[in-house]
Amino acid sequence: MKILTAQDPSGAETGPLRRVVREIGFDTVYLMSNRPPEITGQCVAALKKWEKKIQVKVFQHEDFDPTDYELVLKHTEEALCSILPETGNERGSLTFFATPGTPMMVAVLCLMAERLPNVSLIQTSKENGVKYVKWSTPNFLTERVVKQIEEASSAETPDCFRDIVFSSETMRVLLRQALRYARFNIPVLLLGETGTGKSMIAERIHKASRRSGRFVSVNCGAIPENLLESELFGTVKGAYTGAVDKKGKFEEAEGGTFFLDEIGELPLNLQVKLLHVLQEKKVTRLGANIPKEIDVRIVAATNRNLQRMVGEGTFREDLFYRLAVAILKMPPLRDRGAADIIKAAEQSLQKANEMLFESRQKEYKVFSESVRLFISLKQWSGNFRELNSVILRAVLNAPGKELTVQDIRDAMLDDRGMSREDEGGSVLPQYTSDGSFNMEDALNRVEKHYIELALKDAGGKKTEAARLLGIKNYQNLTPRMKKYGLSD
Repeated sequence: MKILTAQDPSGAETGPLRRVVREIGFDTVYLMSNRPPEITGQCVAALKKWEKKIQVKVFQHEDFDPTDYELVLKHTEEALCSILPETGNERGSLTFFATPGTPMMVAVLCLMAERLPNVSLIQTSKENGVKYVKWSTPNFLTERVVKQIEEASSAETPDCFRDIVFSSETMRVLLRQALRYARFNIPVLLLGETGTGKSMIAERIHKASRRSGRFVSVNCGAIPENLLESELFGTVKGAYTGAVDKKGKFEEAEGGTFFLDEIGELPLNLQVKLLHVLQEKKVTRLGANIPKEIDVRIVAATNRNLQRMVGEGTFREDLFYRLAVAILKMPPLRDRGAADIIKAAEQSLQKANEMLFESRQKEYKVFSESVRLFISLKQWSGNFRELNSVILRAVLNAPGKELTVQDIRDAMLDDRGMSREDEGGSVLPQYTSDGSFNMEDALNRVEKHYIELALKDAGGKKTEAARLLGIKNYQNLTPRMKKYGLSD
């Protein structure tokens, strides 16, 4: 007996199916097909034309993606559960045809052939004709070895990156870049809106770098200009009235990482000195004549457009190119998708509960499903800082254990312009009490919104989008996409 995937139904003499039937012959052919039923019927007719006594049984699957491993595995398992009892477990009675089909289909058949008793595997080619194949999982892919590889791979990822909450591919790519940059002693420039987590990533780059010194941070926009120079470079006694011998932040970061937050706020005269530090790897304290060598890795961050500032003459071009060796662009929270927003909100809720109620877990607040939906539809122009503040205020002021949408609204300082209408193309329609509200339309718009967000997070891959949406069967997503004009 034989299991086949969908084939070209043509009767060409050189076709693989024709060659197998002619050279070996089979009593029964089991055909798995995702082609339209009329095409499958042509294939069955061709099979019976070649061998009049052959029996053909079809497993027809509509709207089935043959590149989706999970679906291929599922349908193959279902077919085998039906076929195996009919074979009577006769030795060599069952043969898998591994030539046609996608790589995923062939992979599943090969795996099945190894694990099932008394199963043969067959392939064809123009050059070599029909061949039985001896196939087994290579030693380096055994369960034990794969587990060792996974453990080794996991060990290479520092703990400091593992606690970052995300699910979007955008963040996955960014964190891979950050880890790669961390391993080299080069400047890193973090770009992004306020509240996107630039300082958090900077600190994790330091921890992953294995540098032995401290992580020292300075916000260039938070220190008065007349104090910033002494803060960065240090002073010697007598440099000015009241000055004492004091290390600057550069010296404090010796052997470690110096994080210059809001680097775009650094005055031009100090930009010159910073450029000198980067070039010479030396600092001179205020009032001193002899520079001191330092070993410091620079990480800088800004929410400003430094290239535009270079054009305007407010930021030195030579310093910009010294800093912008490795660049990480932090995505705003709204661009990371609904899943990341909800994950971030849940993390904020946990922190707020721990801060306010400590170990009294019975008093911890929880989100209702409507709150999760409401939060995911907001723009959060202030990113994590705004989200954290809103949730903390809501937990502090809400009277009930379950937070409501109104609790979140009340905690917002400004609810204007915060809808994600431009992101997902859909927002919750306004409820009215005049009888014009349509519940079905509202639910459709919500469903479309989430499907669009999931497809964006998944890079257009339907199977991944279904997983993000909590839809177990990929096939259930396809008709919904067609309904809203989201499929090709």
